Amino acid sequence: MKYRGRFAPSPSGHLHMGSLLAAVASYADAKHNNGDWFLRIDNIDTTRISLGSESSILYSLEALGFKWDGHIRHQDNYNQYQEALNYLLSHQHAYPCQCSRSEIYKLNNQGIYSGICRSKRININNSVSIRINTQNRVSQFKDIIQGNCGQNLEAQGDFIIRRSDKIISYHLAAIIDDYLDNITHVVRAHDLIDSSLKQTLLLKHLHLPVPTYAHIPILINNEGIKLSKRSGANAVTNSLLQLYQAAKYLGQQPDKALLTATFRDFWQEIINNWDIRQVPKCDKISEL
Repeated sequence: MKYRGRFAPSPSGHLHMGSLLAAVASYADAKHNNGDWFLRIDNIDTTRISLGSESSILYSLEALGFKWDGHIRHQDNYNQYQEALNYLLSHQHAYPCQCSRSEIYKLNNQGIYSGICRSKRININNSVSIRINTQNRVSQFKDIIQGNCGQNLEAQGDFIIRRSDKIISYHLAAIIDDYLDNITHVVRAHDLIDSSLKQTLLLKHLHLPVPTYAHIPILINNEGIKLSKRSGANAVTNSLLQLYQAAKYLGQQPDKALLTATFRDFWQEIINNWDIRQVPKCDKISEL
């Protein structure tokens, strides 16, 4: 089966160094394996969209020499999301929940949902959320970089796949989007391992193939805080230096001569010599 990878940023801010690492890793791994690399804008949560972010991200990726295959995707497969939701409900993998966030915290000061609505008869037509029943559910997969990953999902509580405002969750939308695009490999940040475990459970419930996962370490600043839009990470400057640094963070050994190369020559060298086995097997790395 041909390798099909993807990069799926959310349009909630500019492309920063932390997200650039995921873009470089997923792109280099796909192209090194003679695969396709798709670009999807994960815009399912409309409340988090920042005006102008999508165009900013696309501009930066193009300026840095990324070349995606096919057209740009968006999270607009609403009929398929609903079909998956209906299937999960009809097969008792999911159930409606009427608990508010404040009520959940009253029951558990860590906000871990107790499953109190599992056995209740609640009208789905009301303004309720839909949760996955994680009771006695262990999810696991073998990660190319991090090795064996597993978790008893019940310890984290039944997670939401449709919010009370009727917005489908990222977990459900992402796996349906990946399935429809025949994505075989998902290369992304370490802090999404929990998401991958939840999504693996959903995929198995829906009898859909589980992609091969590879989770790279997240990039943190000098204060130990993850570089992200929320923490105020600076936008990438569309320079070869930042691509070079990204490759170094990912355990590769790019020649310093690439700092004065063209973007085309840079990518040719990085793709030819890419070795995912050299990516650090850890959860985080410090910014240079």
